[in-house]
Amino acid sequence: MHLRAELCFAAIVSLISFSGCCGSLAPTEPKGLREKMFDTVPLTGKVVLDGGAPGQMVVSAFNEKELEGWKQRKDFPSPNDPIAGTAITSVRPEGTFTFQTHKANDGLPAGNWVLLFSKGGTGFNAFNKKYNNPLTSTFKVTLEKGKPVDLGEIKLSSK
Repeated sequence: MHLRAELCFAAIVSLISFSGCCGSLAPTEPKGLREKMFDTVPLTGKVVLDGGAPGQMVVSAFNEKELEGWKQRKDFPSPNDPIAGTAITSVRPEGTFTFQTHKANDGLPAGNWVLLFSKGGTGFNAFNKKYNNPLTSTFKVTLEKGKPVDLGEIKLSSK
């Protein structure tokens, strides 16, 4: 009987010692680390499609620096290609949109961005091609730290 009690006691002491040495097994990061890694710039706008509300639409942002390597490919863009330096947001029913990196409406990291517009969120070719090819899009924006950007109305045509 004493042997069983001693074994239980030893097991409990070992577990407590092991958990004390290792601390929490969940990864932790210092508070504010993500925000320091990527200072963000608020970016807002309003999409107007054929003079009215756009309905279900998605705005994608591609970092121009990340696109450079993709320009050499003949089959780009493909809706199945994952691209680093991209962000996607939904357009609200009235047409407004904002981007989020760390928290709601905080924007995108500073840099040069190309914006794309997709109707219904169904890929590169689901809407007028002039609005959703990152290599030919004319919707470009430069974001500088500390200078929020409101693009105002962005007028698109489905024709």
